[in-house]
Amino acid sequence: MKKQIRFFLTVLVLVATLILLVACGGDGDDFEKDVTTKKPRVTTAEPAVTTTAPATSVTMPVITTTNPAITTAKPTVTTTAPGSAVTSKPVVTSKPTVTTTEKVVTTKPVVTAAPVTTTVPVTTAPVLGEGLAYRVLDDGTYEVTGIGTCTDSVLVIPGTYNGKAVTRIGGSAFYGCSGLTSVTIPNSVTSIGGSAFSGCSNITYASIPALAISYIPKTSLQTVVITSGTRIGYRAFYDCTSLTSVTIPDSVTSIGREAFLGCSGLIQIVN
Repeated sequence: MKKQIRFFLTVLVLVATLILLVACGGDGDDFEKDVTTKKPRVTTAEPAVTTTAPATSVTMPVITTTNPAITTAKPTVTTTAPGSAVTSKPVVTSKPTVTTTEKVVTTKPVVTAAPVTTTVPVTTAPVLGEGLAYRVLDDGTYEVTGIGTCTDSVLVIPGTYNGKAVTRIGGSAFYGCSGLTSVTIPNSVTSIGGSAFSGCSNITYASIPALAISYIPKTSLQTVVITSGTRIGYRAFYDCTSLTSVTIPDSVTSIGREAFLGCSGLIQIVN
């Protein structure tokens, strides 16, 4: 920087010297008037030397700060020798740009499920032999005396009634009950009266103790399950052509002659 100033002062001294020389050349005209033989005046114009100091530009770095964005432009300084036009660039200051981003919060609606009420159907087990007619025997047990108000086609005689065992089926108790298709007699029954099931020609299934075999009509009988007893009597299932299956318990130790004579459809005896 000092060298530039010194150079600038040197140039000024040279320019001042040239100006003085030109001024002195004007006074010599009066001296030449006294000379008899005039010699033409020769004026030699010294070439004007213009020295322009090199322009020095100092540019400050632009500092940019984001968030918020602030741009500060430093002024540009230009030094020019005399006689040169100096143009100052305006300093432009950018206003900070502030950008605000709003966060959008979306709230999902809360869905509350309505309570689901499931109604479980209550199944009531049928009362076995409901409506049958009974009478109390001398020993305190019960005898089934008839169909009573029972309308079941699948007849199940209970093993107890009023807390007492059912031990007997009275004579003609179910006489003519042609609507019966299935009969179950409990092992508690030890005695059956005559014609207890006469006319029950549509019975196809019987679960009975061995002593009841002779009382069940064989016209439509297909399946027999013997639940108790020790003996199957003589011609117990004679000529029962519809019979296909018989289950015999281990308690049976004796089977009478011709017990299954004429049972042309019998295909299975389970022991």
